[in-house]
Amino acid sequence: MGAILCFGDSNTWGWHEDGRFPRDVRWPGVLRSLLPADWEVVEEGLGGRRASDALAYFDPCVRSHEPLDVVVLFLGVNDPDADTAAAGIGELVTHARAVGVPRVLVVAPPGYTSAFRPVCDELLDLDGRVAFRADDPIHLDAGAHRALAHAVAEQLALDDSRGRPG
Repeated sequence: MGAILCFGDSNTWGWHEDGRFPRDVRWPGVLRSLLPADWEVVEEGLGGRRASDALAYFDPCVRSHEPLDVVVLFLGVNDPDADTAAAGIGELVTHARAVGVPRVLVVAPPGYTSAFRPVCDELLDLDGRVAFRADDPIHLDAGAHRALAHAVAEQLALDDSRGRPG
C-alpha cells in the first residue's frame, strides 16, 4: 500500500478547451489504473500554478496527505522561463525531502531538462516521450495524458516484493 501525490498545474488538473477531462482520462487517473489497487493517487492540479510560487500551498498540501511514498511534480510551463521554474522546483523537492517524503519524481516539460536536472535526484524528461498539443503548446491532449501516466508508472517501477515504488 502506498500514496502518491501528483502536484501540478492545469495539465494535472486536466484542462482542455471544453472544460476538464474526466478523472479516468487525466494522467493521475490513468496512473491510478496502472498501479496496484491498494495505492492511492492524490490529484493536486491547479490551472496557472507556477513552480516559482507553489511552496506556500505545497507545504499544507503535503502535510494534509501524509504519509506519502512519492510526490510527482509536473510544473514549469506557467513560469517565465525554465531557470525560474527550476528554482521553484528545487524548493519543492527540498521541502518534500525535509518533511520525510522518500521519493520525489520531477516531470520536465520538453526543453526544461537541463534546467531541472541540477535541482532533483529523479527526473522524467518528456522530450520525445509526450507531446503537447500542436494548437496549444502548453497543454496535453487525451493521448498525451495516457502517455504521461505510462511514463510515470514506468519510472516508478513498482517493486511488488515490497509493495513500494522501487
